Amino acid sequence: MTSGSPSSSATLIPFPLRPAPIPAIERSRELQKRLMDAVFASGALEVAAQDVPTKRLAARLQILGFVAIEEVAEGGDRRRLRPSEAIEAEPGLAWRVSRAGAGARSA
Repeated sequence: MTSGSPSSSATLIPFPLRPAPIPAIERSRELQKRLMDAVFASGALEVAAQDVPTKRLAARLQILGFVAIEEVAEGGDRRRLRPSEAIEAEPGLAWRVSRAGAGARSA
């Protein structure tokens, strides 16, 4: 057998290539970008009371200054949340997420 030439008895087994996993930070950035794009495209986005993952993303975007968050009471009254309130908010009330400075009323 000469070097560089495969042996006639060698068996090559191909392994399927798997795509590299996307790091969690990249997924998080992508989700934040999608949420921000949706809010900017529609002007405002209603977030259900129990949608905790979306609320967390919105709270992060509020801290960065991209969105404003209002808590929507059952009667329809809205109260603007400060970033510290949004981070600690319970999933009891729905939110309205809008562009920062456009659409959120002062409390």
